[in-house]
Amino acid sequence: MLLENGPSAYGRRLPDAKVVWDGNVLRSKEFDDIYFHVGDGLAETYHVFLDGTDFVRRLHPSSVHHVIETGFGTGLNFLATWSCFREHAPSTARLRFASIEGYPLELDILSDIHKVWPELGELTRALQAKMPPRWRGVHHCFFDGGRVELILIYAPIDEVLGHYDLKADTIFLDGFSPSKNPDMWSEKALTALADSLLPEGRLATFTAAGHVRRQLSAAGLQVDKKPGFGRKRDMTCATKPGGKKLVRSNPEVNILGTGIAAVSVARQLSHFGLNPTLFEPAGELFVGASGNGVANQLPRLGLDNSPAHRFAQASFAFARGWATEEGFCLGQSGVHLATDEKSHKRFQTISEQNWPEDYLVFIHGDALHKLVGFSHPWGGLLHRKAGSVDVRGWLAHALSQWEVKFGCPEKDDEKLLVIAQGSKSKQHYHDLQPYLPLQYPAGQISIMPSQGLVGDIALSYGGYFTPAKDGEHIFGATFEHNRLEDNHTINPLGHEHNWSLLPSELQKLLEPFSPHDLKGRVSFRVSARDRLPAIGRLDERRYLITALGSRGMTYGPYAGYLLACDIMGYPSFAPLDVQQSLDWQRFARRDKQQAVL
Repeated sequence: MLLENGPSAYGRRLPDAKVVWDGNVLRSKEFDDIYFHVGDGLAETYHVFLDGTDFVRRLHPSSVHHVIETGFGTGLNFLATWSCFREHAPSTARLRFASIEGYPLELDILSDIHKVWPELGELTRALQAKMPPRWRGVHHCFFDGGRVELILIYAPIDEVLGHYDLKADTIFLDGFSPSKNPDMWSEKALTALADSLLPEGRLATFTAAGHVRRQLSAAGLQVDKKPGFGRKRDMTCATKPGGKKLVRSNPEVNILGTGIAAVSVARQLSHFGLNPTLFEPAGELFVGASGNGVANQLPRLGLDNSPAHRFAQASFAFARGWATEEGFCLGQSGVHLATDEKSHKRFQTISEQNWPEDYLVFIHGDALHKLVGFSHPWGGLLHRKAGSVDVRGWLAHALSQWEVKFGCPEKDDEKLLVIAQGSKSKQHYHDLQPYLPLQYPAGQISIMPSQGLVGDIALSYGGYFTPAKDGEHIFGATFEHNRLEDNHTINPLGHEHNWSLLPSELQKLLEPFSPHDLKGRVSFRVSARDRLPAIGRLDERRYLITALGSRGMTYGPYAGYLLACDIMGYPSFAPLDVQQSLDWQRFARRDKQQAVL
């Protein structure tokens, strides 16, 4: 079942995988079972899962092959599948491999175990370099230029099946044996997995237990018993009956915009094998809020397990991973400063929600002073994986991968259009605006030279303060609802507002500078009343991504990923309620529900 809302249930640390490793056998103390075949685990994976699902033969040159695995364990099944895909797949094929794991192994244990398979050395090193922190939620790792994607869903299986967007061509039903881990093999779990299998999809598992075969058959699969591996006499293979998988040609896609939202959609469409064209009506790049030089990336954490907070966590991990991979990160961590006694207590409560210490801790006193360069009475949350990103560098690098045209695309009923133009997008969906209540506030940032006084760290405190880039700090920002959209004039009152947001100790540190010495920039954001992005399909050919608000570099990449999955009809492997919370039609649905009540 899903976690209940409430502080006591919002612990993010997963149970430690209690294991014994003697260099030959990896055994779980929790389940009293082994992770892989003692003699040859790699050969077992090929026999049971790759041969058992006829994996190679079913790879199609113009589509993405989706695999779901229960139990990531050592990553052996993924590594073997990736190796097999590299060797046999057509050059235009793609692989997405989603694995559900409730007890992720520590990286040092994985590194040691992977030495057992030296033939996978290149792949094991690549995997180890991208293994995410072991906190609950969805994590995405991209390999081979995005052609291969690993989606790690760190959660108990009963929190995932039936609650996440899961569809697959192939299912590896793995994990500890049915007698050792009955939750993994329950009627509910097996039925949900069978439902996730696409027509003509294949499932394989090492066990031939009668109740497993009967339940898979009852769930509508055609079940066969086949010779097992090693000492196992039998194993189980199953097929989802139905028409052949529909393989459609990739659509042509135009994207209106060249900012964070547009690039985020374009990147994932490229990973799916498309070659989108981006259009910039403004006639120049780096316009709008995406043109700010530096942005902070910190997660927005709360006291509950709401879809909004789970989206914030997933989007932070996704965005930070992308920025890190491309080499555009600034700073190595971030601190969200409490500003009064109320926020101090709130942050302390959040820090006590069982987060991994390598991710989040409450920090105060001398430790905080040493980190940020000034004292602060209320302390704050230290996000060890947070930081800032060079937005312009990131955008310029990304945009170099696609054709960019200045102007607007001509109407073409054969091409899809993604509207991702920020505050300028509203002119393209006039008819829908009553159902899409958005705000377009102006944001003025302030820019000052760096004196090396503030730590190389991203700060949030009601406003934000970035690490130095090219000798300058950016901080702000205003949130002006009454400014005309064509007015980009720097307002001295805006600088005074941004300066007033700074913690008093930071203001003293920055003296003799004052609001009168600052440079600035004005741009217009788009925000929804619930402060979440709005994405989805508008009609037969138009899609929308908007309302990233002031968190574009944190929310945009993952929102763009989800929209790209929607465009292609692919599973997102995200929680269903998180997807619904971003649907642009959510406002109309809520208003209708309230009217009924």
